[in-house]
Amino acid sequence: NLSVYMDDDGKLTGYGDNEYQQLNFSNLTDLKEISAGGFHTLGLRNDCTVLATGYNAYGQLNVKQWSQVDHVSAGRYHSLGLRDDGTVLCTGGEKKYAQCDVSSWRDIIQVSAGRYNSYGLQSNGTVITTSDNGYGQANISGWNDIIQVSSGTYHVLGLRSDGTVVCAGGQKGDGACNVSSWSD
Repeated sequence: NLSVYMDDDGKLTGYGDNEYQQLNFSNLTDLKEISAGGFHTLGLRNDCTVLATGYNAYGQLNVKQWSQVDHVSAGRYHSLGLRDDGTVLCTGGEKKYAQCDVSSWRDIIQVSAGRYNSYGLQSNGTVITTSDNGYGQANISGWNDIIQVSSGTYHVLGLRSDGTVVCAGGQKGDGACNVSSWSD
């Protein structure tokens, strides 16, 4: 339960649970991008390195050695970084869900960290994922022409180039995938 935003001057503001200092932004400076996870916050610096604050029980804050990163995404207990060469870095995560099984990913243009999954948007418009499919959130094999991907707790959304939205997963009755009327 965390929301974070950055204004045009780079000032961070956050709302929500701060039990693990995930809203302690004193070390998050000179940023061009932020991402709020379940219990931690990631900041991508202008020099393409990554900083983190918050809960670190699974090692999700172990990003100090990351470099040449163009995009970050914080999940529940893991952190993703997209490098400028299209490869993906990952740290943290619960071993049984294998969120960090991304070492073979190539040609990635965007990443999104979910609760138990990691998603990678490939330059050819397809999406790949790791592990958990307990709610159908990994049922993305037929997706194509995707230009943006965003994951939630138990679902994932894909934006197609024609402005339509596809969805996979969601808990029964939660309405997470009621996107058939979304377009443009």
